[in-house]
Amino acid sequence: MQGCPFSPLIASAIMKVWCDFVFVDQNLDGCVYLDDRTFWTKANAANDAVQVAKQRSDTFDACFNLECQISKCSVAARDPGLVHRFSPNDLGYGETSTDLKVLGLEYHLDQSNPVELAQYDVALASKRLQLIRWAVSARYARCALIAKLITPLFNWASGLAKLDETKLHELRQSVLWVFGPHFAQDFPACIALELLGWKQDPQFATVWASLQRAIRYHSHPPVWLHHCGRDFASKTWQQVLPQAAGAVEQCGWNISADGSTIQRLDSHGQHRSFQLGVDNPVILFEWLRNVFRTNELKKCKRVQRSLHRQGEGAERCARGQLLPGPPPGLCLFQGRNYLFRNDHDRSIQHACLATGASFWFFNVGARLAADHPRRKCICGGSTPSRPHLVWECPATLHLRAQIGRPSHRAEERLFAKVCLEMPAPPPEDNGDIMENFIQTLTTCMDESSTPLPLATDGSTTRSQVAAWGVYLPTADQHFTGGIAGEDQSPFRAEVVAIVQTLQGLSHACRARPHLARKKHVILISDCQSALALCNDCIGSTPLLARQVQQLIRQLQSAVAKLEFLWIPSHGKLVKDTLFTSVFTEAELRKWNDVIDKAVRSKASEKAAGSNREAWWNQACVDKDWEMKVIRTVAAAHVRYQSYLMSL
Repeated sequence: MQGCPFSPLIASAIMKVWCDFVFVDQNLDGCVYLDDRTFWTKANAANDAVQVAKQRSDTFDACFNLECQISKCSVAARDPGLVHRFSPNDLGYGETSTDLKVLGLEYHLDQSNPVELAQYDVALASKRLQLIRWAVSARYARCALIAKLITPLFNWASGLAKLDETKLHELRQSVLWVFGPHFAQDFPACIALELLGWKQDPQFATVWASLQRAIRYHSHPPVWLHHCGRDFASKTWQQVLPQAAGAVEQCGWNISADGSTIQRLDSHGQHRSFQLGVDNPVILFEWLRNVFRTNELKKCKRVQRSLHRQGEGAERCARGQLLPGPPPGLCLFQGRNYLFRNDHDRSIQHACLATGASFWFFNVGARLAADHPRRKCICGGSTPSRPHLVWECPATLHLRAQIGRPSHRAEERLFAKVCLEMPAPPPEDNGDIMENFIQTLTTCMDESSTPLPLATDGSTTRSQVAAWGVYLPTADQHFTGGIAGEDQSPFRAEVVAIVQTLQGLSHACRARPHLARKKHVILISDCQSALALCNDCIGSTPLLARQVQQLIRQLQSAVAKLEFLWIPSHGKLVKDTLFTSVFTEAELRKWNDVIDKAVRSKASEKAAGSNREAWWNQACVDKDWEMKVIRTVAAAHVRYQSYLMSL
């Protein structure tokens, strides 16, 4: 019955009977989605296996009074030689081909890249984009609508199938058009996509969705996988999601044999690795964004081609310097990102997008005579370019007094610094910290009935170098250490602090099991997200969550009671919160404050003098420089506009 919540369940039950009745041959397999049925033969199947299965399926349909719509049925074969084996009369499904359309996907069985979207509607996407542009004017609202109404049209089967690159590029131009025709035509894509957000780019969104699906498949396999055959269930995500594996390869990265790790060699020559389901997906997102930043900078015509006016009469043109192209690297555009979102002055907005402040901007479409006054620059040169007005024109010299001279075309035309990616974090280098912690914790396993408190904390510096720590009030000692791996987020630091504490507690329990069984252990943390991970929440790092939860289950049988307690950080007051503990709130806050200061000190110590800290400091300098240049460009824009209005 349509609309009844039991309908899918009843349909599944009936189709389960269909599967058991039709797939009696071990060399035959298939799948069902509601009333869509697909079956196929394996390598060792008999020549008439398909016909026999079709006959049994027809018998089943007759028994249940089901009608099969022949117009929606088809037969496909991988080997072109098998295409002619079945005549239209054999199965009644029409001509056999090497292509098969199932549930919105088209499988090309004779090709190495066999799956593509079969029902992507270009007209529907274009119409929706048009309506989005008409319906709302705020950029954030348009971005939200694109994410809901456009992205799913081409991303619903990410990892398995995608649009071809030509269609994705056309869709990118259509998306940029939503924010104004200039976004799609005049602005460099590397700037437009950075300011709008890379998720607005269909090409980026497709790759990122594929990688997200790979992470989910590896770390949290779908429930239906248990109902599949061993051959399929044993496949890694690289085999199940070929587009995701291809995306990794296109980025120049490598995948470990078991699919657990994505590895690469960064621009500093350092080996980096990302553990699927363990590291925060934000890490992989940043890697991918840096790949696209680098590629878009390479494709930007403004900086990769000279475009410097030369030839007869060029000396009379108001032009910029003849500078080299940018060095290898990427642009972060941090300064313009800040100004674009916080300063809505029109000249600032134009400067952020690297537009305005040129003869062509103010005279677009005009056909001016060679001696027309509007063709002259403030300094008397002809048809002034943006680089000239910003960097060379004597009339704007006072505006650029504090920004120096550009050294390459990215600084001159994009008003951006080029840098390498953020280096890897400093090594863990924890020495004997865990051994000393275990020894001290073991001595705290005494005959006393007093609960054993353990205050944990994690901290991350602004340059993304993290540290963890644990404080034992009973011994009045704290232990701190660094964190290995790419994930140096505050959340990971908090989780590592809990994991290290639980591992130390596990060793202490094995050393004094008879005393441990009498102990009430209270683990104190100021991170609710980390505590949620301890309480059967998987979050975005399912494998990390399982490691923590497995440790907890082991310890729950080793101690009398294992309790987790949250305390607000940094002396924050939380309304209507009652702290129920054998310890006072003042004691809990004091212990949290002790370990908080110790961990922050450790993180700062590890960051000091590291490549990552040096990179961060330089990025801050570049951001300040970029903001000064953007404001200078805006001022030059206003100065030239005033000059033209005075003519």
